[in-house]
Amino acid sequence: MSTTLNTMINLSTAVPTVWSFSLHWLQAGMWVAELLLILWSAFRMRWPKLVALWV
Repeated sequence: MSTTLNTMINLSTAVPTVWSFSLHWLQAGMWVAELLLILWSAFRMRWPKLVALWV
């Protein structure tokens, strides 16, 4: 009984670690995609429009 309980406790503590690890990579991927989208849209714009946004 105690080994089954220990196994259940170990599994329940392992799941959040895996989940947070995958969430970390998902968040990092979203940051990279966002930066690439910003850079791509900035290079597609003409320079006067880009300067007008910053001024």
